[in-house]
Amino acid sequence: MTDIVSIQHRDAANTFKRIYSLYQRNRDLISVGAYEQGSDPNIDLAIQAIPELEQFLQQSLEEAVDLNQSINGLMNLFE
Repeated sequence: MTDIVSIQHRDAANTFKRIYSLYQRNRDLISVGAYEQGSDPNIDLAIQAIPELEQFLQQSLEEAVDLNQSINGLMNLFE
């Protein structure tokens, strides 16, 4: 992957995948209220970040986003 993307792009993609995956693995606990806020700082971060991550993944049919815009948007999520 480092042959075709920058280190910053790779790091942002890995961070996105880690946070999104953590949320998905705990989604059932979170959605039924069984997760207690503060018991895991990483899950707390995932809960806080998930709206922006999901918004990043969605694009309307009328919206055109080129590769550079997409990369910048991804990296801006974690600044």
